[in-house]
Amino acid sequence: MPRLTLPPKKKKSAKTTIAPETAGEYLAAGVDFEGAAEKWRAGDSEKSYRFFVRAIANYDEGLRRFPQDFDLSYNKYACQSHYHEALDQKEHL
Repeated sequence: MPRLTLPPKKKKSAKTTIAPETAGEYLAAGVDFEGAAEKWRAGDSEKSYRFFVRAIANYDEGLRRFPQDFDLSYNKYACQSHYHEALDQKEHL
């Protein structure tokens, strides 16, 4: 009986991230970072802070390219507010 062979496994490519090009893409990326920060807020506060910092940096970069975008400005302010709220909460523990 002939031996059956499986096809060779395909190599998984490394996950590549595409840099945002529009204000909406910057906004979506920032919202994703904020969501991750909120997810880790209760369990791993240091990881949460890093995600907040990434979100703020992302909004800053988007605002450099699109300085008149209201949504980026608003989300940056809200993210900074949540970040400082989390820091204050940590200090009271």
